[in-house]
Amino acid sequence: MTRRTPEGAEKRQRIIEMRRNRMTQDEIARTLGISQPRVSQLYAEAIRELPSPTLEQHRKEEMELADAATQDLLLLARDSRLSARTRIEAWRTLCSWAERKSRLLGLDEPVRTRQEVITGSVVDAEIERLITEILAAGGTPPDPPDPSQPPIEILREAQARTQRDWQP
Repeated sequence: MTRRTPEGAEKRQRIIEMRRNRMTQDEIARTLGISQPRVSQLYAEAIRELPSPTLEQHRKEEMELADAATQDLLLLARDSRLSARTRIEAWRTLCSWAERKSRLLGLDEPVRTRQEVITGSVVDAEIERLITEILAAGGTPPDPPDPSQPPIEILREAQARTQRDWQP
């Protein structure tokens, strides 16, 4: 468990402020005398601690920065007067900005799916419930089921009888 101290909270707040002032993590690391990975870690902690409205404002500012950087880099990447090496480097940097933007938007979050297994007994129970509902609505009771007939066919027959019975 991470120990929280007032000094650590101040450092995380300072990192947020430096990022809002458009400093890179490398620049922040040099300013604070810590490593860039540590800046990244503290920044992530600070973001998790931000109140929702502040976080949304910060995310908006980060998106604006990403958009501005992307526009500038696209100009460089497409400028045929620049060397191929410079243009390739601009494209590489564009990719990292695109990844950053994707993380800000949550596009790289794992998709959660829920799968439910429905067994034959669950299907049979639902068919029984529907037959009871049809009967309660004044439908005709189904014939005693033929053991070789699937329950879904029994339900279809009951529905058909109910529709015939309700027609004028």
